[in-house]
Amino acid sequence: MTYDLLIQGGRVIDPAESRNSVLDVAISKGRIASVADRIPAESSARVVDATGLLVLPGLIDLHAHVFHDFGYWGVDPDLIAHDSGVTTWVDAGSAGALTLRGFRRQVVRRAEARIKAFVNVSSIGLVAPDFELSQPSYLDVDLLGRSLAGNLDFVVGIKARMASPTVGSTGLLALHRALQAARDRELPIMVHIADAPPEVGDVLDLLRPGDIVTHCCTGGSMKLVDAAGAPLDSARAALDRGVILDVGHGAGSLNFASAAGLLSAGIMPHVISTDLHQMSLHVGSLVSSDAVESPVIQLREGTDDRLDLPLCMSKFLALGVPLTDVVAAAASRPAAAIGLSSQAGSLRAGAAADIGLFRLVDGPVSFTDVSGNVCTGNQRLVNVATFIDGCRLAGPGSADMAPWVERIPSEAADG
Repeated sequence: MTYDLLIQGGRVIDPAESRNSVLDVAISKGRIASVADRIPAESSARVVDATGLLVLPGLIDLHAHVFHDFGYWGVDPDLIAHDSGVTTWVDAGSAGALTLRGFRRQVVRRAEARIKAFVNVSSIGLVAPDFELSQPSYLDVDLLGRSLAGNLDFVVGIKARMASPTVGSTGLLALHRALQAARDRELPIMVHIADAPPEVGDVLDLLRPGDIVTHCCTGGSMKLVDAAGAPLDSARAALDRGVILDVGHGAGSLNFASAAGLLSAGIMPHVISTDLHQMSLHVGSLVSSDAVESPVIQLREGTDDRLDLPLCMSKFLALGVPLTDVVAAAASRPAAAIGLSSQAGSLRAGAAADIGLFRLVDGPVSFTDVSGNVCTGNQRLVNVATFIDGCRLAGPGSADMAPWVERIPSEAADG
């Protein structure tokens, strides 16, 4: 046999390689061996019939929180990867200088899914719900540099949550420190925006080409559009400089009106990501998203859609973004943003055989944003199978909820 696995008859969408047609994908020794028309079934030890399915590069979730069991926010990616199509998770600042080594040893090395990380400019990272940037002594660039030594094979940037109350009275100090650390190591920074202070224009004006603004579709007071939905001048200037926009859906950061304002101005976010964490995992049943008010996360009893990357992608399909652009925003573009284009985000020959099989389900569907606003569409992406290095991920079962997560009766939530 020439190949170990052959995925036949699916519609391959690979924006990095300008592919969008029915093709076969052959895999050998964990790598993409060939993408071509009508590869003989007898040439492979195993064959998967993908007729009627989309065959996509393994998705890259550029903003998630997967430092699980060691802090407030983290979720276990191995419980989600197998039916999401995500093969590379990028943790967005869960670990800081004091916890980065533990993150690598206890989570990254043990995970079945691939994990990269933005390290938090705060030495304590996201152990607790908030305030990690409010103490100047935690913003130690020298300590951060020491923690990065030997870890730049999986650290892809520096993260700073620039919003109130995270920064407290420190203003832009954390952003300046993050930029200093990033310059020293030639890394991008990812900046979280939500509610001021600081003012969004002051944050955007400091960003460099390749730096990332996450939560770019927020409806908070740091939003990138004005009251009429037109992009701010500071946002346009940042884009002109090469700043990257990331959705970072989360529990409070995808507002359909903000997204529509950007899209109507011809501004498509470069990257679609989940901001997956303990609070956003079941955002549809979330009673409160104010972690500062109470660290206890309350969810309504009953079933609801789990937040994952295919759901976030489907919301942008409903907003009118073409399928190929949506795929690019979850594969080739995040790969490029963090320097992984040679390793991930594409089905080019020689790349790791990270693949997602999806069904594009047609029919009326409605989606909600974090404020409960509704957008209707006609299609939804549903993952059918996920492969890493050519091996299909199996469902690992379920995990106990964190002690600070509780489900309450719907009538209590509404009351």
